[in-house]
Order: sequence, then structure tokens, then C-alpha cells
Amino acid sequence: MTIDTQKLRDLIRQSCPLPWTLATSNSWRRIVDPYHVPVCSPCNQPDGHPDLAFPGGIEGPTATLLIEAANALPELLDAMDAQAAEIARLNAIQAWQPIETAPRDGTAILLGSSDGAWIAKYDPVYPSGYRPKNPWFSLMLNHDHMGRMPNTKPTHWMPLPAAPDALQETAHDR
Repeated sequence: MTIDTQKLRDLIRQSCPLPWTLATSNSWRRIVDPYHVPVCSPCNQPDGHPDLAFPGGIEGPTATLLIEAANALPELLDAMDAQAAEIARLNAIQAWQPIETAPRDGTAILLGSSDGAWIAKYDPVYPSGYRPKNPWFSLMLNHDHMGRMPNTKPTHWMPLPAAPDALQETAHDR
């Protein structure tokens, strides 16, 4: 089922003003708008059978909105749950993670410690055979980002964000 959200928005505009509340008086319960105008109220048909009365009748926008919105609600809630899960997944990806979980395959990542943050990659042995005290090789031009100590070891990491689309296209064209 595909929800026609534009239809729901149109019905909202055409029906009684929102928000609606439940009102009770003289033992009749009814749904009213902010001005206490009935949105849906009980009534009796000429033959004595109970019924519901809507502004515009049973085929009008208010009655249609109640039916359409109720029918769309499960799918809308599923979509909201899926979006919340995706937001949580993306937040987890862009959250600081312990350095022990960082990739050690030479991928450029964002590193951090209490002294600052910098872009680096794991390089435990240089081509010359030198093994640095800190295997996280900074890809920055200077080391001002590393705070008081140039050999600052990172405590956390996170992946670098994706490049903007324009930059990705330019890099792809090269």
C-alpha cells in the first residue's frame, strides 16, 4: 500500500480545524475542533437508528480524513520506525569509537584525544623499516592539531564523512 500523503494533507485542509478533542455533555460524546464545533457527533436517523454526523456528511472531507488517516497509520508508523533506525545507524557510524576498533588497513580516518582531533592512517612500519612510537601517521601538514605533545596517541576514532557530490564527481572524472 502506498500512502497518498498529498491526499491526506488536502483532507486536513478541507476538514474541520485541528487539533480535535473529545467532548462530553448531556451524555453525548463527540469529537470537536478547537472552537468546540462538532467534528463527529452522535445522532439518530429519522427511523430512530443511532448514527454519526459529520460536517459535509459521511462522504465529506472530515469523515474521509478519519478513515484515510486510520488506514494509513500502520504504514506511516512503520516508515517512522525505519527512519528512526536509519538515523540511529548513521549516528553510530559518525560517533567517536574506541581506538581499539579503528581500521588498521591504511584507511584515512579522523582521530581524537583530549588534546585535539586530526586525520591520520595506521602505519606501524615506514618503508625505511622505522617503527614509530605512535603508529598513527598524521595526514595533516602541521602538528598544531595534536596539542601539547607531538606524539599524542589517539584514544578515539570515527570515519571521515563522504565527500560532497561535486567533489566526488570531480575526483571520478580525473
